[in-house]
Amino acid sequence: MEKLPEDPRVKRTRALILAAFEELVATRPLDSITVAEIAERATINRATFYAHFVDKAALLTHSVRTRFRHTLEPRLPCPHAFRAEQLPTLLECVAAFLASFRQGCRQAYRESEPLVHATVQEELARYFESWLSRALPAEQRHLARLRAGVLSWAALGAGVNWNREEQGLSAEHYSASVSALLIHGIAAPDGSDPSVGKLSVASLLS
Repeated sequence: MEKLPEDPRVKRTRALILAAFEELVATRPLDSITVAEIAERATINRATFYAHFVDKAALLTHSVRTRFRHTLEPRLPCPHAFRAEQLPTLLECVAAFLASFRQGCRQAYRESEPLVHATVQEELARYFESWLSRALPAEQRHLARLRAGVLSWAALGAGVNWNREEQGLSAEHYSASVSALLIHGIAAPDGSDPSVGKLSVASLLS
């Protein structure tokens, strides 16, 4: 069934709620912000807020998802056209997004780090699954979700690690290093240890 376009009034109201919320979380802890405050700033009533979002957690998830897509889409707009060589760019986007979100919403990020990470991982899994579903042969497409999950957690973990470790590397250089590890695989240097299996983007596609 063809997806119907969203009502412009619905889009406008959600945009007002999102803008009001992001203005508040930029300077305040999440638990100190009430739905009434968000609604007042968005020039709507509480009932209208709840018609769009179940609670603040749902609104935060929407905020993270929207902002991450806005980070990704200018550089990697179409998962169907994604190539393994673009993995450094994707990893760089993840690292940069987490840094930007943490800096712009420092107090809210500390409170809701698990939710932020889960939302980014879900978006990455959706992106990778769309890519893998196209790249894999028809008889292997049932594996797309599993493989997308592995890649999405790896990409998220790389971004989280870069933000936490502060190793002095730029997001670009760090992402290139991690990408090389993922693309070429993890294995014993001399191949002597049979317990160390090779994991790589190539193996996930094979």
